[in-house]
Amino acid sequence: MGYYRGGYIQAQLDLAKIFGQTLTYPTAQNAQQWRDKIENELSPENLYCDGELPRTVANMKRRDLLAALKIVNQAAGGAPLLTTNDQFLARIKKDLQATKAARLQTAVVTDGKTVGARVRLTNGVTGIIEKVNRTRFKVKGDDGRMWGVPPTCCTVIDDRRTVITGTAQQTVL
Repeated sequence: MGYYRGGYIQAQLDLAKIFGQTLTYPTAQNAQQWRDKIENELSPENLYCDGELPRTVANMKRRDLLAALKIVNQAAGGAPLLTTNDQFLARIKKDLQATKAARLQTAVVTDGKTVGARVRLTNGVTGIIEKVNRTRFKVKGDDGRMWGVPPTCCTVIDDRRTVITGTAQQTVL
């Protein structure tokens, strides 16, 4: 004998009928709804009723829930359904990929600011870019000091004293 009389699915259908809710037997259309409901019941807080259920009773409850999960998977046509945890991990992976792509894009788009380029910093110091990191440049100033600056704080200057900012060029005499 299991924890749920007649099985988990039948118990939920009976409970819905008592409270006047519409709940149907698992089908391909509502399989994810059933899956979410079962996964919620399988969480440790709900499975053990916040520590109130003995382990043997919780194991019976778990067996009934896993049997119901098999029925739901069969109703879905055997199609793999993502668990809540799988959905969460997929979302995190997608966010990490987007963040990584954005970082690479900002690192690549530096408006000609590469190692060896002569630049003028916003504080008026001129120097040569020694190192390009993902978010900062190491610039060795003409005074010999090293400056760590973000790309937005420096402007490329070529040897003929032409200031290049984005697409605009201006010759300085």
